[in-house]
Amino acid sequence: MVICPECKGTKRVREKDGSIRPCWKCLLEGEMDQHSEKLPDTKIKW
Repeated sequence: MVICPECKGTKRVREKDGSIRPCWKCLLEGEMDQHSEKLPDTKIKW
């Protein structure tokens, strides 16, 4: 497995202004899932 040099495997990139964004390189290469498999219980009652 090759670690992305832009995000170093975190799938997130911190910009110079302090903001955080997704790693576009990992996203375009299909390294990121669109949806999480393990969703937290929000305890919302329907």
